[in-house]
Amino acid sequence: MSSLVEEVGQAIEPIDVATAKSHCRVTTSQDDTLIKLYVRAARENLEEMTNLSLITKSYRQTFDAFPFKSLDQQFVRNDQIDYGVIRYWNRLPNYAQMIKLSKSPLVSIERISYLSDVDNAWHDLLPTPFAWVADEEYEVGDQVADSHGNLQEVSLATPASEGEEPTSGDTTPSWATLLDATTVDGDLTWTCLGPAPTGDFLYDRDSMPPRIFPLSGAEWPSVVRAPNVVKIYFTAGYGEIPDAVPARALVAILQITGGYYENRETATPADLKKIPMQFDALVSSLEIKDFAPTRG
Repeated sequence: MSSLVEEVGQAIEPIDVATAKSHCRVTTSQDDTLIKLYVRAARENLEEMTNLSLITKSYRQTFDAFPFKSLDQQFVRNDQIDYGVIRYWNRLPNYAQMIKLSKSPLVSIERISYLSDVDNAWHDLLPTPFAWVADEEYEVGDQVADSHGNLQEVSLATPASEGEEPTSGDTTPSWATLLDATTVDGDLTWTCLGPAPTGDFLYDRDSMPPRIFPLSGAEWPSVVRAPNVVKIYFTAGYGEIPDAVPARALVAILQITGGYYENRETATPADLKKIPMQFDALVSSLEIKDFAPTRG
């Protein structure tokens, strides 16, 4: 069982009222409040349909347990075939313990909190920092472990050309080792934060849905048998400004908003016709499909 809670909401919507009014061909201001509500509802609807987080937000996803390691267990329990184990069976043990998050794209995972059955107390697991990569896109706030074992954070990111993403250099920089000292690296400036934490788990933010794994050869800790004893705190979204959101998503929000505005009742005597494939194609191209969600 898994549930998702929005911890910190967004400051703005991907579509402003002026753009929505233009789409709906509205020239007066008397319906501004209503259209603003429709835009919010349309965005929430699209995020629910696609499993995306458009403007960056913070979430808490909870589970009743960690996924168990199954490769050393039998596929039959109490004379019943465990089809869940078979579906997740993989020669790589960590895949049996993989956790998938409900919102994409992933920005970062802050921590995993769990209620231990050893001392009946809450404990935190921290992510293992990523290693630095050459010619990689980074943004302010991204962190890596440098070759000296220190944690470096992007404090400034200025792309060489307008419209391009800031990237690291093509060779390993000479990392600053003093606390708060900076290192220039391609389009980036890194600030040293001191010794990097070892970390307790790995995560994959490139995949959709995002994936989390215990460290190689490790297993998730045992937890109390109770609801919501595993809590994952993470941030997901395309960015904090509408320009970062895919155009397909913006158009889909406008289409939903237009439908809300023009058809305010649940039933109408008008002979309405659906625009062939247009909206469905937009949603289908954005939807994050997961045919094998996290098991417990």
